[in-house]
Amino acid sequence: MIIYATQKTRERLVLQTVNELSLPLRIFAQEVLKEGKGNELLEWGAKMFYFGGKKCVQLVNFASRLTLFIFNVTVNGVLDLGNRIADNIKALYKNKPNVIEKIEKMFEQHPAVCFEKLTNKSMITILNNNLLAFDDRFYASFFPDKKVNPIKMNHFVNFNFPQKVTINGAREYVMSGEYFEELLLKSF
Repeated sequence: MIIYATQKTRERLVLQTVNELSLPLRIFAQEVLKEGKGNELLEWGAKMFYFGGKKCVQLVNFASRLTLFIFNVTVNGVLDLGNRIADNIKALYKNKPNVIEKIEKMFEQHPAVCFEKLTNKSMITILNNNLLAFDDRFYASFFPDKKVNPIKMNHFVNFNFPQKVTINGAREYVMSGEYFEELLLKSF
């Protein structure tokens, strides 16, 4: 899995791109990059933001526009980001055992994560627009009594807000949660 992060996200979370890694990690990461590059289901755009004084990351899948908000991300905890992505995706489909099975298969086949520079202008725009659309009042509505409920928020965003994607050369609006499921079931 490849996470393409904005420059500020890479700086603030101290993320190293594949070429910045030392050997032998670089060789391993190059294989992850080679395996995932071009498979948009395995590619994610990432942008860090602050909520309640904590570092958080918004991730958007290149293929489906599935959007995940992961809260309380630390510099040391960034190495566990792949597991947190898997956990958040599974939570979206917890009542669909066939989808959970495919998610597990995807992460079995592609368990490693590497980081790269985000240069896709379309994805940068999507990440920026999402953070503008989902302001502090929006986030706060999912944190009643200061109890974090990102699962509920991620579900709301992915099954209630249509996203524009290209399907067979045509631009269409889809619910990203439904489209991710469709792509996942076809691919795994």
